[in-house]
Amino acid sequence: MATLEERLQAVEDRLEIYNVISAYGPAVDGCDVEGMARVYAEQGIYDVRDFAYMDGLAAIQAMMNGKGHRGLVGNGAAHVGTLPHVELDGDRAIATNYSIILGRRHGEPVILRLNISRIYLSRGPNGWRIDRRIIDPLDGRESSRDLAARVFEGPALDPGARSDEHSLTAGKRGTWETPPESVTKIN
Repeated sequence: MATLEERLQAVEDRLEIYNVISAYGPAVDGCDVEGMARVYAEQGIYDVRDFAYMDGLAAIQAMMNGKGHRGLVGNGAAHVGTLPHVELDGDRAIATNYSIILGRRHGEPVILRLNISRIYLSRGPNGWRIDRRIIDPLDGRESSRDLAARVFEGPALDPGARSDEHSLTAGKRGTWETPPESVTKIN
């Protein structure tokens, strides 16, 4: 049985992890490039299976400054995540949740993407940060069902490789692009 102190530490860890994960949406939608350093580790990976593989905080920040992203959020997009399930193991954790990108088409709100997320985190000197986040679209592909089925696998069972057979090569673009009808010009 865990001690009261261990149980309290686990609660505090989960709350901090929830805060890190939930900060992503407002930070990316607000184009808070500097604030993203409070979400991702310096060597963090953002592995969006059908879009891009971003290796390092600088690559994630460059995406945030890109024309496609700026156009998407400039038209009123919102990156929304569900409450994650968190598996803790000391200074490492894996969280699994759903993520949704809401946007606008012809002025009306629409769902642009529905995804499963598997998020690898570690606690460092500045608290919990994301080391790797996998985003797999929920479009019937087997890899997204496989990620969902691993919800109870913690760091002891899944050490969190930097990439896998479903990851794009760094610098290569996937098939998903920001829907053109959802993008308007930003001054």
